Amino acid sequence: MSQIDNITSVDTSGANIVVKTTRRVSGANQAQTFTFSKDDVAAFGLAKLIANVDVNLVANVPSTATSAGMTGDIAIVAGFLYVCVATNTWRRVALTTF
Repeated sequence: MSQIDNITSVDTSGANIVVKTTRRVSGANQAQTFTFSKDDVAAFGLAKLIANVDVNLVANVPSTATSAGMTGDIAIVAGFLYVCVATNTWRRVALTTF
């Protein structure tokens, strides 16, 4: 499995979490899109997400949107999923029932 070089966007507006990424393959950038059910992410504590994407599950939950982090870092606590989309740039998603 290839390492993701950059998470370009995370869309949580619909029923799924859609993560768009880029990675280097044979010297060229290749775009990839991963779609995860919000129910799956909540129910399996990110197991499905981690199985499909090279990410770094971190123990320290960011306290602000600019807390220290590397692209691909993910943290989860108290009903929130945190994704580091660029160096020291975090996005937070509420995991709620609907």
